Amino acid sequence: SGIGSAKLTITGGVFSTDPSAYLGEGYAATQSGDIWTVEDNRVAQIGENKYATLAQAVEEGGEITLLKDVQLDAAIEVANAVAIDLDGHNISMTENDASGDGVFRVVEGGTLTIDGEGTVSGTSDGNNYDMAIWADGGDVVINGGTYTNVGAGEDTHYDLIYAKNGGTVAINGGTFECQTPAWTLNL
Repeated sequence: SGIGSAKLTITGGVFSTDPSAYLGEGYAATQSGDIWTVEDNRVAQIGENKYATLAQAVEEGGEITLLKDVQLDAAIEVANAVAIDLDGHNISMTENDASGDGVFRVVEGGTLTIDGEGTVSGTSDGNNYDMAIWADGGDVVINGGTYTNVGAGEDTHYDLIYAKNGGTVAINGGTFECQTPAWTLNL
């Protein structure tokens, strides 16, 4: 044991013992046999800053680039100005999403712009809504990407892109695949 206080933060490397107790935020140790490899698992970047979760980056606001595919347990609420470059990555919901507020719920005062290629999937076994985007009083601009809720279930009404409470949606590009095609756009 050392004298005084010391802090160790590990953000990379290969170890013969599990380094998990010392990992920096957004890093993970993967075991293969008797070896642990530390990797950067941060999923989003704004400028030079990287974020462990997409929700943290959205809360910060600004121009976000996805670094990895992202799985969400609940919708990300957008209450500020956010632009997301999918950069070839996908955003999907897990079966734990019980609220059904979409992948993104854009509220009054929020503006969400989505650019680039990648998929935004609202499909979840945890709710009956399976929306990709909900403009709930906020503004959404879709310039690219694929939006889907195919595989949502047996209901006859699943909204893919939904707007209410004065929300607006501008679609300049993208591909839209809805489980119930009549409800692809519910504006």
